[in-house]
Amino acid sequence: MTPEVSGLPEALASSIAQALETRLGGGAAVVSVGPLSGGCVNDAKLVRTRSGDEFFLKHNPSAPPSLFEAEADGLEALRARNVVRIPEVVAHGVSDGGARGASRRDAHSPGSHVWLLLEYVPAGAATPSYWEELGHSAAALHEPITGEPGYERDNFIGPLTQENEPLADWSEFWVSRRLRPQLDLASRAGLLDNDDQVWREVLDAIREALGSSPQSGEPSLLHGDLWSGNVYPDTAGRPVLIDPAVYRGDPEVDLAMAELFGGFDPAFQRAYRSVRPVPSEYDRVRRRVYQLYPLLVHANLFGAGYAASARANAAAIVSQVRTS
Repeated sequence: MTPEVSGLPEALASSIAQALETRLGGGAAVVSVGPLSGGCVNDAKLVRTRSGDEFFLKHNPSAPPSLFEAEADGLEALRARNVVRIPEVVAHGVSDGGARGASRRDAHSPGSHVWLLLEYVPAGAATPSYWEELGHSAAALHEPITGEPGYERDNFIGPLTQENEPLADWSEFWVSRRLRPQLDLASRAGLLDNDDQVWREVLDAIREALGSSPQSGEPSLLHGDLWSGNVYPDTAGRPVLIDPAVYRGDPEVDLAMAELFGGFDPAFQRAYRSVRPVPSEYDRVRRRVYQLYPLLVHANLFGAGYAASARANAAAIVSQVRTS
């Protein structure tokens, strides 16, 4: 596999060649590498080999070395639930370190790439039952599991670090591990008015609204970033989930994210709720509580427009909790 054939930087091409040799043996030689659409953070490529196999590659020359290690871990955790199609992880690593089952944790050198190689699952057309199947699959994913809210490692929400150190108290986890880091980041960037009374009141209101445990009693494994850009139909028309930000938490978090930016057919919510009924308090206040986090993430990524939406959301939370 040479850079001329692959269209990749030499060190990255060598890493991918090593990973495919481990996977395919003699059929590993790459015959083409082409661009793929999707994503605004990483470069995406379709890799074809002499044996006819196709793989999805994404790489980034400036991302933290643990970015794709964390994503691979999340994909494997979701695959282990065996309730919805998740692309198989082939390998991940840093281009100046060769193909490895686990990426290097140290900082990579200038010119190297952090990369992730996955099974390529081409997109198709959704079947009439696509959204219903996705709703049922999400409900199955959200069956309660053991463990405190959080996860065994930190990961990422988009390019931003997501803190996952477990806490027994769910409301404190949501405030300390989700909202406070994003509020601090937005404050340092000048996106929030630190003198605004809403930001001084909303965290206490959220603690009151959530209580110490997820609404189901035990936490569930969450996708963590369930918006329409992270789900699509395969060639059989069935759902595929990608780009997770997994952790254990309240399943309503995924529902709220699915509703925030649109793109999900109402059949998704109907199917989900037919399996896992959703309490009225979700519709009254907790949807907003759980949507505040992605709004703050978007403010930190994309600026003041989302900061205004986050502020309006926070004000509504404070008002609703006061009148309850």
